[in-house]
Amino acid sequence: MVAISSRVERIAAHRYTFLSDWALPAEPATVFSVLRDLWSYPTWWPEFKRAERIDHETGLFSLRSALPLTLTFALRRDVADEARGHLSATASGDIEGSVDWLLEPTENGTTIAHFTERVTLKHRFARPADFALRPVLNWNHAAAMRSGHNGLVSRLATPDR
Repeated sequence: MVAISSRVERIAAHRYTFLSDWALPAEPATVFSVLRDLWSYPTWWPEFKRAERIDHETGLFSLRSALPLTLTFALRRDVADEARGHLSATASGDIEGSVDWLLEPTENGTTIAHFTERVTLKHRFARPADFALRPVLNWNHAAAMRSGHNGLVSRLATPDR
């Protein structure tokens, strides 16, 4: 299975919406259980370099994709509604805003995972380079999401999830 789509929308200076839709070979409940475990992200998503638990709902994360830039931020889980297939978290740090997953079941027992990240870029080096970064953000986001999709597909295929 391949990622269905991935794009970046620039809302204003330093403000972006990152969107992706993934086709996943598992039922929504199975996908939900993996996505809900924020602390496991570095085990299957290579761009996540760190996931350090602060408390039951909050962690400190470092993320680095193809660009030579590491983003460090806290994520606080706000919603974990398995019945609706909805996960939501608030980010603060080098990025500030919201991160959401919405899981949609398909007729054949698989899942379409809709990812939406609405953030303001706060990183001290990236912020002044915002104008220069804009042309490569879509490419960088697509690469990171492709990697995450592939990692999650592999993780879902592992019997000892």
